[in-house]
Amino acid sequence: MKKLPLAVLLILLGPLSAYIVMYSNITCKPSQAGFWIIIALGMAIGVSISLIAQRIRSKNNPPRAV
Repeated sequence: MKKLPLAVLLILLGPLSAYIVMYSNITCKPSQAGFWIIIALGMAIGVSISLIAQRIRSKNNPPRAV
């Protein structure tokens, strides 16, 4: 979990860079690639938020000794 910021950055970097590069060509029609880039960006944001939430939860609730 120490490398979480790097993991979150890498998860977001791919779809975000594709979105920035393809911005002028993106239309929101499912038959075009731009639509799927937006979907992938949303999924990457969701995964990143989940990872951050898990890290915060693990810091607030340290594992107990059995």
